[in-house]
Amino acid sequence: MNKWVFRTAFIVGFIASAAVVQPGEAKKSAMIPNAALVIASKPPAEKLPVPAQNFAIIERKEAAAVNENIPAVDYFNLGISLRNEGMYEQAIEAFNQVLMITPGYGDALYNIALAYAALGNVNAAFEEYQILRGIDAKMAEDLYNEITGDAMSDMNNKFIVQVGAFRNNAYAKDMIEKLKERYFHAYIEKTDRLHIVRIGGIKSKEQGNRLMLDIGNAFNIKPYLVKLK
Repeated sequence: MNKWVFRTAFIVGFIASAAVVQPGEAKKSAMIPNAALVIASKPPAEKLPVPAQNFAIIERKEAAAVNENIPAVDYFNLGISLRNEGMYEQAIEAFNQVLMITPGYGDALYNIALAYAALGNVNAAFEEYQILRGIDAKMAEDLYNEITGDAMSDMNNKFIVQVGAFRNNAYAKDMIEKLKERYFHAYIEKTDRLHIVRIGGIKSKEQGNRLMLDIGNAFNIKPYLVKLK
């Protein structure tokens, strides 16, 4: 069997196995994603140079043993296809394979974080975001804004936490940067005189109270909860 046939058979088999719905899962689209038709915007090279930083922290323990006959770009395109089909857990597995081959590849981390966010696992998404911050600050900022924007548009949001109000925009930006080290969904709302720092995407009073307690302990300030109209 030549290399091309082997790669094609492997990918088709991976997709078919990923498409199986386990008992108790919500029904997914019957369409099987076609990895061959997916063109990723910045796919990894077959042998992407590993950046100089130490990436021991991004060990992919949950990933299966990587098949060295399959290049990273094939796993990456497969992950994009699966994520587009809403098959987020399978997409995460494919992107983890990319990271096994090319540790520190930012686009894979970016897409894993989006998949975790879509699954509602914000903590796992934030871990990937934090790793990405140490690799590509601009890409991490784009990721933060995308996840925050998606969360803020959720009609189920009921509250926001107001962290502080500053006349000096530099102070507000400094607070935002500190918040970004711990949370998603932080933003600045500008008025004529103030730059108000808030965290949105809160669906319940209990969630808001937990967040306020954590912020208070972390920054020695007293935020308060604002109910959305």
